[in-house]
Parts: sequence; structure tokens; C-alpha cells
Amino acid sequence: MAGVSILQPAFKSLVAIGIGSGTAGSGPFAFSQTLAGPHATGKWKGLQNGFANLAGIVAAALTGFLVDRTGGFLAPLASTASLLVAGGFSWVFVVGQIEQVSWKTNQRRAPVAAASL
Repeated sequence: MAGVSILQPAFKSLVAIGIGSGTAGSGPFAFSQTLAGPHATGKWKGLQNGFANLAGIVAAALTGFLVDRTGGFLAPLASTASLLVAGGFSWVFVVGQIEQVSWKTNQRRAPVAAASL
């Protein structure tokens, strides 16, 4: 039973991370809708989702590469932690106030063909 007591802090940490991830999961959708406004939300969210999927592909490949090179998971964990810290700092110091972007819309109308008699 000694092994169970060693795993309890790790289990509590995983539960806390899971709860934090669950509560923060809706944030990117709300932020992109706020920033893009009603005219560009779909394009904005599609681009954001595309980059997120690309990051998932790169992270998996990078993890495999680092595990192969180092023989352990310390390097992938450290790189993930450093990216998370950098993302947190950029969120606090770079993003600024969340407000809708003012898009200049040029309302173009489709040309109407002259009626022929």
C-alpha cells in the first residue's frame, strides 16, 4: 500500500489540472467571438482551430523525437512547461483588453444586369 500513498499527490494534481482545463475550455470560443464580431467569427475560429490542430501534430512529433533522443520524458515535460509559462506571460502582458476588432467593411453590391426588352 505504500505505492498508493506516493500516487496520491500526483492524482490530486491530475484532478486539479482536469478541472482547470474543463473550466477554461470555453474561453477560446468566447474570446474569438468577442474579438471577431458577428461578421468574422466563423473564419476566425476556423483559423484558430487549424493552428491548434497543427500544434497537436507538432507536439506529438516533438515528444517522440525528444523521448528518442533523451530516453525519458523529462525533456518533453520541460518543453511543455516552458511553453505554458511563456503562454501565460504573453496572456498577461501582451494580449491586453478583450474587445471587438473594428473591421472596415466595404459593402459591395452585385452588379445588376440591365433588363433587356
